[in-house]
Amino acid sequence: MVSIVVTVVGTMMLSFIGGALGLYLAYKALREAQESGQSEQLARIAVGIGWISVILSVLPMCLGFGVWGMGICSSTGGAIFDGL
Repeated sequence: MVSIVVTVVGTMMLSFIGGALGLYLAYKALREAQESGQSEQLARIAVGIGWISVILSVLPMCLGFGVWGMGICSSTGGAIFDGL
């Protein structure tokens, strides 16, 4: 139960950090549920939300670096790639 709360709250506040912490706790809860024979449903939901959170926080960073890189290449007239 704690893993899903941390994942959801972390996703809203600090997407990458909250998602990563939520993933850690979700996998820990999943392992404990498997060992004790309890229901794994909430832990699996937390794992899914955690991965979605991490992906949605990393994707804009990748796109931002790509746009930034294209800006550098266009401002140098492509001189960065002339030696290749």
